Amino acid sequence: MLLQQNKILILLLFIYNISLAENKEIKKIVSDSTEFDRKNNVVNFHGNVKVYFVNGWITCDKAVYDEKNGKLNCESNVFLVYSSTTGNIEVKSFSLEYNTNQKLLKFYNNISAMYKIYDEEQKQTIFDKILLTSSKFVVDMDKKNMIAEDDVIIDLKGNKVYCSIVQYDYNDNILKINNEVDVKKQLRFEFLQEEWKIKYCQADTAVINVNDNKLMLKGKVELLF
Repeated sequence: MLLQQNKILILLLFIYNISLAENKEIKKIVSDSTEFDRKNNVVNFHGNVKVYFVNGWITCDKAVYDEKNGKLNCESNVFLVYSSTTGNIEVKSFSLEYNTNQKLLKFYNNISAMYKIYDEEQKQTIFDKILLTSSKFVVDMDKKNMIAEDDVIIDLKGNKVYCSIVQYDYNDNILKINNEVDVKKQLRFEFLQEEWKIKYCQADTAVINVNDNKLMLKGKVELLF
């Protein structure tokens, strides 16, 4: 009887460990060399590092993983590919902080991002290959929000937006530019496509409602036709 109970207990523990593994954000990490730092309770990875997580993968030259606190730090030649039912994101940067508990990705220095956003209900692409550069870029995978800060340039097929900060909320499908911040310099749009009547415009802040196809500009607005 006791042996039978032990078998059931072992089976339950095995199933529990499998369920934990399936729920973990970080699935697997491979590299040329690995160092276990027991003093700081972290694992160091060096050379051709590739991190497999729930919805994509990350490559870099070196990484530090703190599984207990759910933190991953990547440095040098960082490249991330993230896929979901709502869109795809590809980001290059010098460094990345990944908080697996909060599902936050924070990129720093020399950032370039390319992403597509889909509308599940309409079954159509909302944004197609938007290119973005900035000094800081944050992706909240749980809330489906993205924030780019400092020297931001958004390039959509040659039409460019220059600004200090841009926030995208997928749930509301709204893009906020220089909104509710101490703006050091005005945002400006440069339209290079022939179908646009406006060649240039500038303002303090802007709100783009993608669903309604509306652009609201505020503060020292200037248009050049």
